[in-house]
Amino acid sequence: MILIGMMVGCDYTEGIHGVGAVSAMEILGEFHVKSMNPIDSLVAFKNWWDIEHAKSEKDVIPINKIRDKLRKLNLHPGMCTVPS
Repeated sequence: MILIGMMVGCDYTEGIHGVGAVSAMEILGEFHVKSMNPIDSLVAFKNWWDIEHAKSEKDVIPINKIRDKLRKLNLHPGMCTVPS
């Protein structure tokens, strides 16, 4: 529930524009990471998103409809960054 709140926005985060409960569940399903730290799933999503956005549009090959939709989201620069 906390991860969903982080993505849709709450008192503590601005969330991801265009992400509601359904899209948040899709992100968690696509980028599920078995880890002791649940935020690792969001980090995996952000890493994938960064790689996809580094490609030129002609080099993008959609894996599935969900990832194609998620690639079109605009993430703010601080999304899923871990302070050093």
